[in-house]
Amino acid sequence: MVVGHVTPNSARVWGRGDAENRVMFVKATGPDGKSREESVQLSAEDGYTGVAQLDSLQPSTQYDLEVAYAASTEAPARSLSRRGAVKTFPTEAQPCTFLLNSCNFHGWGPFRSNREADLRRAEVARGVDLVIHAGDQVYADKAPFSFTLEDFRKAYVRTWGQPGTQQVLAGQANYMLADDHEVVNGYAQDGQLTGMQRAALWLRGHGGPREEQYQRLAQNGLRAFDEFQSAHGPKSYGENARYYHFSHGVHQFFAMDTRFERHNGKREMVSEGQLQALFQWMSEHRDQPKFIITSSPFVLEKKDAEEKWSSPEFSGQRERILDFMAQNKMEKVVFLCGDIHASAHASMQITGKDGHELVVHELCASPINGTLMRSRSQFLGESQGTTPGGTSYKIELNEDSFLGGTTLDTSNSAVMKIHLDGSRLNYQIYRTRTGDQQPARQGGFTI
Repeated sequence: MVVGHVTPNSARVWGRGDAENRVMFVKATGPDGKSREESVQLSAEDGYTGVAQLDSLQPSTQYDLEVAYAASTEAPARSLSRRGAVKTFPTEAQPCTFLLNSCNFHGWGPFRSNREADLRRAEVARGVDLVIHAGDQVYADKAPFSFTLEDFRKAYVRTWGQPGTQQVLAGQANYMLADDHEVVNGYAQDGQLTGMQRAALWLRGHGGPREEQYQRLAQNGLRAFDEFQSAHGPKSYGENARYYHFSHGVHQFFAMDTRFERHNGKREMVSEGQLQALFQWMSEHRDQPKFIITSSPFVLEKKDAEEKWSSPEFSGQRERILDFMAQNKMEKVVFLCGDIHASAHASMQITGKDGHELVVHELCASPINGTLMRSRSQFLGESQGTTPGGTSYKIELNEDSFLGGTTLDTSNSAVMKIHLDGSRLNYQIYRTRTGDQQPARQGGFTI
């Protein structure tokens, strides 16, 4: 069960049945005891997954949810799968608390087991208004290496079946965007498998020409992502777009698809259509706090910038975004990201050709459960540059916020709880693989 996109008057609830339970029933019960129920027909073609749309709900109201399954709408017996809850979003300005997390590695059996981190994340998430999953919700390319559609589906079932993950997904609104491990490490439209990966697939009977083999794997990974993640999210730009926007009161969010539109040869992390959608969204909400969710960090820079916004192949699009913000004096922007196996707060001072200055912030939270960590020495503390359009920028890492580690020490695996009250933002970084109850790092700023 996953509680997906929520508005003041609606909620999307995802579930998965099986061949014996082809109908999903979702019931929402409000504080007045009144209930409403929706049913959804499930099919083998979609892996028996489906989404129920609950409408005519009341704003800022807590609803208890119950998901059950049966062979048909007339079947007398139902099997109860999950109970959950959702609070609808407000129609006016209200404080908002959300969890930012990414990189949910399931572990290799007892090695790097995710159980402790999984349960700790659920504990930290208790009571938040929404959870932002900034990529790598599953590691479909790890233990085992997924290739067929059924392989990818099993990766989701394995990871999302963990007790803590079930609590998080069923407890409030969840918003998800992809990174590479939903398909394969380093995924891009024009990517390719390594020799070892190709050999492993050949041994399993999944051979073929290099490009054909890669495209078959990618097609299955993207389809599983749509079934398990995209299906319950907003459809702001049509059924085929995996980027979207949503709002909680006055706080506006734009979730970018920086992975499935990525093309290394074209030097594009996102399509032109997505870039224009982002620009239009920022313009429409210029006076409100704006949060741009991107799996890869936009502000913070690694010394090895491969695959990041600051890398040579993608810096052109990054510079276009900086030019747009400078030329349009786009204030009140915060980037949210994961991916880097470290958590931190960084800021960027942007100066336009006319001398106007603005500051954007970035918060990164990664990983929930890691196989390795990134140390402070792998990131730039300060950097600066100028775009071809004449926009200059200076980046600074908040040293007090950084939480990383040595390669094999994953004790600093973490999630970030963020509290918004108007234009004031406070954050707390909680470790997930230790017994710490207090935040390991915390800070705040005015947007």
